[in-house]
Formats: sequence, structure tokens, C-alpha cells
Amino acid sequence: MGASLALAAVPAAAHVGAESRGGGGEAAATATGAPEPSIAKVWSGAPAHDLRGGVGIGEVPPNDPVPAVRPAIRGPPSEEVFSNVVLAFRLAVSRIRTVSSCEALFERLGADGVERLSHTVYLAPWGTPAAEQCGRDVAAFTGQGDRRTVLCPEFGLLPVSDAAVVLIHEALHTAGLGEAPSDPRAPDSLAISRAVITSCGL
Repeated sequence: MGASLALAAVPAAAHVGAESRGGGGEAAATATGAPEPSIAKVWSGAPAHDLRGGVGIGEVPPNDPVPAVRPAIRGPPSEEVFSNVVLAFRLAVSRIRTVSSCEALFERLGADGVERLSHTVYLAPWGTPAAEQCGRDVAAFTGQGDRRTVLCPEFGLLPVSDAAVVLIHEALHTAGLGEAPSDPRAPDSLAISRAVITSCGL
């Protein structure tokens, strides 16, 4: 692990694209114009806390496509972020397992999407330099090839389907997908999110 990570910030507005949500998303996503953030290693050794019980959180329904897979959450995040990551994680796993075009996003990178999600550690930014990266329109960010994803407060405000888009988008980065402008050969954040929305039916 290097001393610094080039992180891919995911604007929350990128997941409300014009094609899928009735317009206006592209302007909001491009209006931020924030450069790709780069920060020093910020991850704390805070212990992971277990999922809190309750329907849709701690209990796994019998028809769950991958009943043993649960998100690894450290932080702890706010209640809104915690609830959203648990519900969105379940939806993301379901789409990767049941929609072949969604699974293919990871196969093109030589990765298994559910494995990428299950090996990701979701972190709260509190008390770290990462908190500065969580602007008003940034829902999450991940270093390319890194299994740690920082979930910003904005993530907790997203509809669950949009939060699932964010988790899949970030999992693609853990699988090695770059993002423009840091990687000029890669798609930009909005294009990645649109591909997830289209391929995963979100």
C-alpha cells in the first residue's frame, strides 16, 4: 500500500442520470467539477461492528441469492448510512447474481462481483482526512484496486436503488477499474454509474 491513494469520488448526482430519472442529473453531476481527490492513508483500525438485528438488516430471507454474504462495516457510520449500506448491499448482491449483464461488468475485469462486494470494507470518514473528501455531492470513494470504500453522509440520503448503484460502482474500482481523469483510458464517474444503472437494471 502506497503512502497516498488516488481516490475516485462518486458524485451522488451521478446516480440520477437523465436517461433513468427524468432529466437534470447530468447537469448536476458535471456542475460540481471537483478534481479527483488524493489523500494520505486515512484508514483507522476501528473494529468492525456486527449487523444490528431486524428485518432486512440482520435476518436473511430464505430466497436471498447469497444468504451468507453481508457487508463489512467499520466506523460506525450514521444510522442513515448504516441502514442504506445494508439494504443497498442486499440489492446489489441480488442484481449481480440474477442479472447476467450486471455480473458481466465484473467478469470483464476478471473478477466476481459478489466476491468484490463481500471483501469490501465500508468505512465512515469521521475523524480522518477523508472527511474533507465528502462534499455535498459525493456519496462514496474508493482507491483503484483497494478494498476499502469510504461512505460519505450523502450516501445515507440516497434512495436504496441509487445506493446500490454506488456500491456496485465502487466495487468495480476494487476490481481494478480506473476512472477518468485520473486514468485517461477509463470512463468517467458518470459513465460508470450509467453503465451500472443500465446493466444492472437499477
